[in-house]
Amino acid sequence: MTDISDFEVGGLDPQNVYKNLTEKVGLSSVDAGILLGSWITKYYGGGPRSFGYGAPFDEADPKCAPAFQRSFQHADWVDGESVVQAAASTGEDGFNLRFHRIEKDLDALSKDIGMLYACLGDMRKALHDRLAEVSNELNRLDQDVYKSADTGPRNFPDIVGPIRKAPTFIGQTKFGDSPVTMWQSDQGIMMLPAVLPIAGDPTNDVRVKNAAGFAQFVVDDQDVVNEYHGKQVPLSDLVTKFGDRTLANGKTVADAVSSLPSTAIFATLDDLTAAMSDHAAGVLSAQPGIPAFVATALNTESAGSIGSASVEQLTSVPAEARTALVDAGLTTIAAVAAADPQKVNEVLSQANVSTTLGSATAITITARTISAIH
Repeated sequence: MTDISDFEVGGLDPQNVYKNLTEKVGLSSVDAGILLGSWITKYYGGGPRSFGYGAPFDEADPKCAPAFQRSFQHADWVDGESVVQAAASTGEDGFNLRFHRIEKDLDALSKDIGMLYACLGDMRKALHDRLAEVSNELNRLDQDVYKSADTGPRNFPDIVGPIRKAPTFIGQTKFGDSPVTMWQSDQGIMMLPAVLPIAGDPTNDVRVKNAAGFAQFVVDDQDVVNEYHGKQVPLSDLVTKFGDRTLANGKTVADAVSSLPSTAIFATLDDLTAAMSDHAAGVLSAQPGIPAFVATALNTESAGSIGSASVEQLTSVPAEARTALVDAGLTTIAAVAAADPQKVNEVLSQANVSTTLGSATAITITARTISAIH
């Protein structure tokens, strides 16, 4: 059996991995220790272990206690007897002082409310991080149960073997105060320190594919076109009648539209397609690190200039189709996103590229979704 001193990550022993995580990546000593320890335990094996949170989650926070105490006390006026005046005088505070006291109370109350919202935000973040730790621990326990039939620790090569297949990038989040990337592997979800990702085609994202595949489906499937021609499209009705049909990316219609409210009603099929594209772009834009990843993948300077990227960067679009679009003056992703699908279809047809109006629509929706990420 391989000795733990021989364990390496990227050619580095555990001590140097820990040093790089803290000094170069910027993880705290707690986060680096948890990440490295979890990694070694999961893929190397070991004896009994105990679980502890990487950061405290206190039952109460003294700074979140409200401090508001009402200071305004109104003394009733008596009709025909009380003197109503603006300025204060002996025995009468006057309107000005009374209203200023109300102002102070409102300001103090506003400060307390602001503090409570900030505390809720901090608590939500802390709870998110602690639940992520619990999730990771449950995944490790699941691996223990899966390997429970073994009589002892397996050799290191036997453990690494199942994870040699390249994992799939899920997204980026934070572990404690440190950014991390999440990857789906055959052995479960892995969490790694966030570094600049290798550029790839963002059109391979499942949400982008769903929007594009659905756009092609509703144009090319004549049953759908006939059913909703000149009519509104209730999403629940569409799922009931066509939910089991399959898109070009292998997803069913029901799966593709599942991210939208089931009670939604759209004026046209085009409006539904646009909503799917906008939703996909919104989800990707909201994930930390994803806009920058897309910008890097498309060789643009920043997330704000994604639309100016060359169509040639969309490698999921056939090379001959990209060449035809560039020759027709549709050189950027934003230009394709704004183009009429009928025009795109004509451009591709004239260049002898195999196409349908649906596949041309899928290209424009893909470009629309990508260019809307910011």
